[in-house]
Amino acid sequence: MAAERTPDTGYDVLTAEAYTRYREGLDDTVRLELDLYEKLASNVRTMRVLYLAMLNLDKGLLPADVGADELARAKTDGLVYLSGRRLRATRDGFALLWQWKTEIEPHIRKTPFQGLWRQVLGW
Repeated sequence: MAAERTPDTGYDVLTAEAYTRYREGLDDTVRLELDLYEKLASNVRTMRVLYLAMLNLDKGLLPADVGADELARAKTDGLVYLSGRRLRATRDGFALLWQWKTEIEPHIRKTPFQGLWRQVLGW
């Protein structure tokens, strides 16, 4: 007994229905991925400051692209502090950086997410 075929694709009806459900789900997946990208991208500058704080660098060794306003904002938010001349992350700062890393990690092979990763970890 042959399976019923769809007239437009020639696939059997069950395969065509499965593919239709896949396509409908794909749109949601793409939308969710875009939402995640936008969320992660909105915190890139803060994550960069936190990453540099985790490196325990002297304030004078920070890259030129890290502005004083970003450092001031991170200090105000209670994410980093200065210990002598060294920039250090607070527990809240470390937790925020860890959460960001955990959220981006499953997508790190995708080009847009790689760009975010490079912005945070780049020198």
